[in-house]
Amino acid sequence: SVTYTSSSLLPPGGHTGLVTVVSSVGTQQAAVVLRVDATPGLIWDAKGWTNEVAESDALPAATFQIWNGSGQPTAILKYELSDNMSWLSLSSAGGTSTGEMDSVTVSYSVTNLTPGLYTGSVTAVGSDYLWGDAASNGTRSVGVKLTVKGRARVMTGAGALTNSVLENYTTTNRLTVWNGAGWPRDGMAYTVSDDAGW
Repeated sequence: SVTYTSSSLLPPGGHTGLVTVVSSVGTQQAAVVLRVDATPGLIWDAKGWTNEVAESDALPAATFQIWNGSGQPTAILKYELSDNMSWLSLSSAGGTSTGEMDSVTVSYSVTNLTPGLYTGSVTAVGSDYLWGDAASNGTRSVGVKLTVKGRARVMTGAGALTNSVLENYTTTNRLTVWNGAGWPRDGMAYTVSDDAGW
């Protein structure tokens, strides 16, 4: 058998040599060719996501690319994807790349979330497909932040305004108006009008 004792010290690329066997009856030579692949490099363009949405509204999906960014000759990158949020899903749990970009879709299921702040992360772990060694940039993680705002809800402090006043006098009532949505809440614009000339 032939053992390559110094292959871990060789740079990526092709390496050649010659093994010569000399015996009393003759000489034999064998060419040796060794390819040293570059360590896979886990690269992605995910920067994290920050979104705001009104209660019961939907969010459009997002995408990111992931690929093997190593030098030549290229080994096979194996990557695994995960998240820690019940309201977010990834279109792929992982894959392989020799340099091509793989597209992953991030989908949101937020229509049933109550108002509040939600956070989590998406993580990618990379390794060499054949040997299992960690890829350079072997683990990457980005944050996800979602704010669900309570839908604006107009509230008043009275269902009716009732007064008694003596003839030729005036009186005043106070009507309180506010946004009764859950917190954090959407903004609310309002106007007040009446249909009585007096």
